[in-house]
Amino acid sequence: MILILALLFTTAATESDVDPEVKIADIFSKWDNLRGRKLFEFGKNFRLLITEYICTLGDADCNYWRAADMIYSNAMFNVTCGPNIDDVSGMCNTAREVIGVDDESMTHQELEAGLMATAANLVSPESEEIYGPVWNSVLDLMCFKQLAVCGELSELSAED
Repeated sequence: MILILALLFTTAATESDVDPEVKIADIFSKWDNLRGRKLFEFGKNFRLLITEYICTLGDADCNYWRAADMIYSNAMFNVTCGPNIDDVSGMCNTAREVIGVDDESMTHQELEAGLMATAANLVSPESEEIYGPVWNSVLDLMCFKQLAVCGELSELSAED
């Protein structure tokens, strides 16, 4: 379905008035087209390392990264959340923790929307300013090592 770590801080459009959740969804779909390829795995592993690093620091961005990871890895795909539903997998509780709510009556759709809204913080101008150059460096490395895919990767570049 969607996401790659750093991909989250890339931009899908140049207009600043684009809804961050729309930007995230567009980014996810572009990255998803690279599934099954070495550069996809490289990006995934990089995303997981960034998430681990940010969360180890106790940084405020930790839950943004965790939400993005949950979205992209389809963590909620085979899970049903809602009132009076036993959360055997623990994913519903994790989603509530990540979005910062303690309301067990939230529906599955509300939790997914909360994850998307939380992850959308990674495409804020402040986040793009910090993470964009890092991601562009990763894309430069991928492009250098796999010249044939540079055109596809250019669509994933963070705004300059």
